[in-house]
Amino acid sequence: QSLMKSLGIKSIRLFVGASYGGMVGLAFASEFPQSLEQLCVISAAHRSHPMAMAWRHAQQLILKALPSAVGVSLARALAMTTYRSPEEFAERFDYPDEVAKYLDGHGSRSGELVHPEAYYCLSRSTNAHRIAEATLSQLQVPTTLVGVTEDRLVPIELMRELADLSPFFHLVEFSSIFGHDAFLKEPEIISDIIRIQLDDQSAVPVAGTLSPLDLQQNFRVQKAGNGSVNFELSSNHFSSGILEQRANT
Repeated sequence: QSLMKSLGIKSIRLFVGASYGGMVGLAFASEFPQSLEQLCVISAAHRSHPMAMAWRHAQQLILKALPSAVGVSLARALAMTTYRSPEEFAERFDYPDEVAKYLDGHGSRSGELVHPEAYYCLSRSTNAHRIAEATLSQLQVPTTLVGVTEDRLVPIELMRELADLSPFFHLVEFSSIFGHDAFLKEPEIISDIIRIQLDDQSAVPVAGTLSPLDLQQNFRVQKAGNGSVNFELSSNHFSSGILEQRANT
């Protein structure tokens, strides 16, 4: 908020955050709701799932034992196994050396770029993330939540739990073998969701209001009982297409 004041920005039209950025967005909205018109939270929830905490704790143990580039490489390699889905690994790899090359490559790059203490602090911060449900239930910022059914770090059940906390929260679900990394690997889907909010400030993804236009792949919208919309696609992403919705449909 201090940065906003120094830049003369009175309010943010749309705060978009994915993963850790989504956690920051929820925290910002909780602290400064008057500074925010809309929020889009992708693959992030109000708290960390205990299994995700366990995976990150294992990485922290590695970094404590090896506070070096080697430690970062090993921690990152372990983290990569949680970002993607078992389905993608099964489709992508056949032999142990293929998996090893993939993990070693990502680990080595992180070891060259990231300081061990920075990695450790980020991991601890993520595990400590928690916003009180009572606070979120009072939040009146129109918020689109985006969850991936194959996400193991932020399970879809946790996103649904968050969506149930406020009538201003609306959940969009889609399927992707990329799991938690879908926000990086599915730009067409993510950009369409964000475009809806930017094009119509009154629009929020409510069940039954999304219509596929000019899609080149099979696409079906399934209404869910908890107010969410499930995207079911014949493949992992749109080849083209725009989702259009009207808030009052």
